[in-house]
Amino acid sequence: MNNLQVIPEGKWQRIKISGNHTWTPSTFFPQLDSVLLRIKFLLEENKDCNILFDLSDLDTIDSSLITIFVQTVRLCGKKPVCIIAPNNDVYHWLCLLGINRLAQIFETNEEWRNKQEAVPQI
Repeated sequence: MNNLQVIPEGKWQRIKISGNHTWTPSTFFPQLDSVLLRIKFLLEENKDCNILFDLSDLDTIDSSLITIFVQTVRLCGKKPVCIIAPNNDVYHWLCLLGINRLAQIFETNEEWRNKQEAVPQI
């Protein structure tokens, strides 16, 4: 997946996913594995980091992204995983598929930032 950008933001690693994906049977698993290995590496390199998926550039999602979200939650264990999904269709699909039970989903970057500021730092 070439349209993946990792941006460190304090304790968070923002994973910005942009563009629509065109998967073929021969590229699906290698690309999916590549993304998951990259996330696993981030978590191993920085034990205290949390993962934030930024879907601001997407107007649709597919099963590969759902797989990435679910597997990331598994890799993170008890650490929080958040998703910013400003597009109403993307937001509602994530909720319909139950991703909101695994990760916190925010409609805007500002909503996510406000939540972080409201949580007391330990």
